[in-house]
Amino acid sequence: MINAQEISRSQYLQMSIAEPMLMDYHVHDYRSRDAPNATIEKYIEQAEKRGIKEIVFTTHLIIDGPDISTGIRSNEIEDYLNDIWKAREETDVELKAGFEVDYFYEKEPVIDKLVNEYDLDFVLGSVHTIDGKNIGVSETSYELFENKSVKSVIEDYFKQWGYAVESEIFDVMSHPDYFRKFLPVNAVEWGDYGENVLKALDALKSYNVGFEINTSGFRHGIEDKFPVDDFIYNARDIGISTITLGSDSHYPGTLGYKLLDAAIFLKKEGFRTVSTFKSRRESRVPIDNIFKKTTPSSNLD
Repeated sequence: MINAQEISRSQYLQMSIAEPMLMDYHVHDYRSRDAPNATIEKYIEQAEKRGIKEIVFTTHLIIDGPDISTGIRSNEIEDYLNDIWKAREETDVELKAGFEVDYFYEKEPVIDKLVNEYDLDFVLGSVHTIDGKNIGVSETSYELFENKSVKSVIEDYFKQWGYAVESEIFDVMSHPDYFRKFLPVNAVEWGDYGENVLKALDALKSYNVGFEINTSGFRHGIEDKFPVDDFIYNARDIGISTITLGSDSHYPGTLGYKLLDAAIFLKKEGFRTVSTFKSRRESRVPIDNIFKKTTPSSNLD
């Protein structure tokens, strides 16, 4: 068995021998308006080139807030799902249907009803908005941090994040600590995260909800994944083991981006599996399978 504590990333790649087992559980098609050129067909083409085994489409579903226009339109949902189902017949890549759903406490019943109207494989929950401002957009993120302290924003963020977990609407929560996206590198430390992050972690455990390792931070200037290492350490220490890997791709060229690195990190920190979903039911894949069957490729870095 591979001992991840003793070998480097390059050694992992040298030991790789066959087709990959990577799964990307956070992928947007063009019905997310911030992914205008991303078609299912282009993602399949990239997956086949890179040997990515599974794609889960998680197009934005947003029913409120400042970014409502960014999400899929209600009259597009059936076509979106049908396009995924039809594409399954044309590729060996496993394609699954889901949404990344923005959570709003006051809209919880509406979100719950909407999500359960459709035959989905996976539902990813997100918190993008604090005090009516999108923390994932540079201008509004800067405005938010000009008017509130970092600790106050973090407190509010994880309060909402915890409510989202407790709603039991979602299978997995996306990009923990997404508020870091436009903060200077090393602007916050784990001690700044406060009590609400610990409550949110406890909620993950109590409600059997997972979190994702989201590699988009490496593309957005913070040179790191979401969440920080300490979040993952604390999750591990209280027994949370439902974890998915997602590139948060809005462009086919970033499919699978740094997911191998994320898997290596999890292995080194003692995790044995990553999670997959089908019809909203979780299964576990041994992390060792990823390493044993991954072909070295710079496209995956």
